[in-house]
Amino acid sequence: MPESRPAGEFTLENLETAFAAALGGETPNSSRTGFLARVLVLALPMAGQILATLLGVSSVLQFDPEMGPQTSALARLFALAAPVLVLASGLYALPIEALAGQA
Repeated sequence: MPESRPAGEFTLENLETAFAAALGGETPNSSRTGFLARVLVLALPMAGQILATLLGVSSVLQFDPEMGPQTSALARLFALAAPVLVLASGLYALPIEALAGQA
């Protein structure tokens, strides 16, 4: 007959199960948060590209591996301004607060 252990005692099997459950629960949350952050940061350069096309200043193109082979100068300016806006406005804290609230 196996000896009984207190409920709070950690064994290797309990830790493996707990780690697998935590990893399985956090992977969808972190991938969703990363996807939303990427969409937020890429929305501004896309808006800059559309605005440049509408204004007629998209004939001057620059190399940009994120948006495609070439983008306009206005889209590149918006792409450089996106991290500045996120950090200056405090938007970086929203996903962290959302994850802290889920715990």
